[in-house]
Amino acid sequence: MVVARPEAVGWDDVTAMIRYMHISRPTLETALRITRQGYAFEGGRNLDIPITVAFGTKDRMLRPRGYRYPDQLPSRTRPLSLPGCGHVPMWDNPALVARTILEGTDIRAESRESI
Repeated sequence: MVVARPEAVGWDDVTAMIRYMHISRPTLETALRITRQGYAFEGGRNLDIPITVAFGTKDRMLRPRGYRYPDQLPSRTRPLSLPGCGHVPMWDNPALVARTILEGTDIRAESRESI
């Protein structure tokens, strides 16, 4: 469920994913409990920083544009789709994920925008 092309993931990596999901279970349960209780991200509109929110187009765990409180995100939020990627896009297209992160953190681009 976490990758768009599971056949491309090696057996050792599948085994590691399952082991780490088990280890992270308490954290996941806490996150799900908080989500069910209706807590919302608030106050983001006041942040003056660039944010990138990216969803894989083949994500089976979250809906595209699945953030529930878009009106609370900073005004400089850049929503993106990662074509052909699942919930863990690093497995499906590591180059695209790296490029997305680098573009979103490019301080030089930020400086050019302010000129």
